[in-house]
Amino acid sequence: MDSLNSENVVYFFDIVSIYVKSIVTSASSETLVFGFTGLITLVFINYYLRMRRDTSRALKLLKKLRVILESATGKKNIKSAQDRDEAQQNLRKTKDEQAFIKSVEKADMFSLWEQINQNFTYEVNGNKVYTTTDFINSFLSFDTFITNYTSRGVISAPSVLNGLGIIGTFLGLSIGVGSASSGLASPDIAIARNAMSQLLEGAQLAFLTSLSGLFFALIMRLSFTARSEKIRVKIEDFNNFLSAVATPKDSGISGLAALNNIQKNTQGISNNEVLASLRNIVGNTKDLSSNDNRFSNLEQKIDKLSHDIRKLNNE
Repeated sequence: MDSLNSENVVYFFDIVSIYVKSIVTSASSETLVFGFTGLITLVFINYYLRMRRDTSRALKLLKKLRVILESATGKKNIKSAQDRDEAQQNLRKTKDEQAFIKSVEKADMFSLWEQINQNFTYEVNGNKVYTTTDFINSFLSFDTFITNYTSRGVISAPSVLNGLGIIGTFLGLSIGVGSASSGLASPDIAIARNAMSQLLEGAQLAFLTSLSGLFFALIMRLSFTARSEKIRVKIEDFNNFLSAVATPKDSGISGLAALNNIQKNTQGISNNEVLASLRNIVGNTKDLSSNDNRFSNLEQKIDKLSHDIRKLNNE
């Protein structure tokens, strides 16, 4: 049974090879040139349209994200400290309004807005808003954004087009050499000349398909680079606006943000009470490991955190 199936497969491939060979030999070199060049052109058009679709979608998303942040802050640009203070006050008022949240959901941007809002640290007794420099640098990373919103096919399109051009090169040379091999060995000058003509026609297919593949790959790469640069500029502009709205701090603010979140989730418990509990835990644990210097460092960090809270409360 297996041998019978193997024979059928071999027979099938023989039939296909004979059919392809008959088409290739019967078709003129001009037909093959235009046919393969047309194939490369169609592949290029497909990739180009996909690239335009993906990059347009990414640009629209960045535009909507910017509009949402402008709506939350009531500012299109932050040019002064007064603009920042007003933007932060508007942000604190707007972020929980039902109308604003519905507009975010309608724009299908709720997930991205939540990431921004959760990384804002709202001053406990004041109007200031902080965020970390780590968040600003990582939220809209250009490389990650391009990878997430651009299909892999678009990114690999120049390589595919170059590969098709190379395939056309070897196909043309194979046809030319195959057609001219018997004629070149003939002592008849007319037959040899005809064989040389067939060889050159195969070379024509080889070179034209290579040129078309390289040309379209170059156009694709330049177009994608130009569109990607627009995305990069939009991302940089948004990150600058984000850092202008919320006062950037280093990663050390994350401890204070966590403490404020604890207070928010435990209504009626003040920051001072949380700090007292932390000191109590450290003191009890330190008695068990009196020689461990890590506990003294932890106490210093708690003291610094307490100082930062008092400073925020007094602002």
